[in-house]
Amino acid sequence: MKQLAKITLLLATLLCTLSGCTGGGGSTFTQASGKPNEVMLVMDRDLLADSVGRAVKEMLRSYVPAMPQIEEQMDVTTVDPTDFDSFLRYVRNILIVDIDAERYSKNSVKYAYDQWAHGQIVVTIQSPAPDSVCALMQDRGRGVLNLFVRHELALQASNLVTNFSRQADELAVKTIGYHLNAPEDIVSYKVGKSCLWLSNNAMRRRTDMLLYKVPYHGEALTMPYLVALRDSVLKANVPGPIEGSHAVTAPHILMTRQVAIEGQPLRTELRGLWELRGGGSMGGPFVQHAFVTPKGDELVVAESFVYHPNEAKRDIMQQVEAALFSVRPDTVAQWSADEVAQVRWTAYTTY
Repeated sequence: MKQLAKITLLLATLLCTLSGCTGGGGSTFTQASGKPNEVMLVMDRDLLADSVGRAVKEMLRSYVPAMPQIEEQMDVTTVDPTDFDSFLRYVRNILIVDIDAERYSKNSVKYAYDQWAHGQIVVTIQSPAPDSVCALMQDRGRGVLNLFVRHELALQASNLVTNFSRQADELAVKTIGYHLNAPEDIVSYKVGKSCLWLSNNAMRRRTDMLLYKVPYHGEALTMPYLVALRDSVLKANVPGPIEGSHAVTAPHILMTRQVAIEGQPLRTELRGLWELRGGGSMGGPFVQHAFVTPKGDELVVAESFVYHPNEAKRDIMQQVEAALFSVRPDTVAQWSADEVAQVRWTAYTTY
């Protein structure tokens, strides 16, 4: 019996180790659970139904920018702190709102990765009062939301670090002199003059990518300049299904912001919609990154765009958007998803 008890204890200890049992946070072997862009909001159930709960949920459910239809940024589930047990702690995105006037004199926002599971982010808002949380949502709500958006992009990037199209990467290096970790389902390639067009060629859930390089003479990377450049490249390289048709930038819902990645040139992001001109009815969202090379004489542009009519496009767009962060000189062979986890954005300018 004693021997059996020892074996049972040993097995329990082993299972605990493999399942990620910890004594108070830190990295574990447990993989975070949950769907992409799903966040668990841990908050007092009485406050969840009040104005403060609505303010936090509205922040998390902000609309994804520059999409052809309304899509919420995060899918939200809620739980009272008393029901937030060990199983729920393995969710990939967790927001804890802790309101206590005796412990907190001002608002604070903290976040930690892999606290209870690998591939997880836990964001904690500490505040003295519900009204203070509402004010925080107005002033810094987008910043809190971006923590989760960035984490989801980093999770997509971590998959692309090892699971990507080798042929697309080889063509990118050969054509542009830059690496690109495009999704594995890329099956179609078209090489132009300093331009590479990639596609999964799907009838639905279609994803395309463009990577090109042009001479740079100090032009400001404004919305009009980037759109004019984009349209000229699309016309020359991305024909539509009807002879004479080609993809263009739709003249509405255009947004720009700056993207800072440590150790890399500052990028300008252009986001909007694309459509066909000259026949056909295809269209959808796109996102573009543009940056000047270190020598200052060339502009590198990478973009992803999606065609998935009458269906949600948020998660598909996020996968191909994550691939844009992998664009790097051919001298940098390895890409780390940690770069995406540390990216910084400015606020959007909308046109």
